[in-house]
Amino acid sequence: MSTTGSESQTVKFRGSEELVLVADEWNQGSSGPSVLMLHGGGQNRFSWKNTGQVLADEGFHVIALDSRGHGDSDRSPDGNYTVDALCSTTASVSAHSASTRWLWWSRSGGR
Repeated sequence: MSTTGSESQTVKFRGSEELVLVADEWNQGSSGPSVLMLHGGGQNRFSWKNTGQVLADEGFHVIALDSRGHGDSDRSPDGNYTVDALCSTTASVSAHSASTRWLWWSRSGGR
């Protein structure tokens, strides 16, 4: 994979329940594989800023997402933060891209 020098751009996606999700995106439209980076509880997309840049410099299309209720993304108006709701919202982001090759990269504080 060729290297590039992409800077991130702040983007918005429409998630499930019409929530607005905010993310940093590198190499939009890249033909390389896409990586969706998910933060752990109590974190936000900035947890992935350095890693996202490293992957982008290697040619990956990268999205570091603020999940619903985190960072700059909308809060659920009815407090719906179930696993199903979080998964549905997250899956909607990959549907906005033409990429057919995705790696979901997550981080939790667990052991």
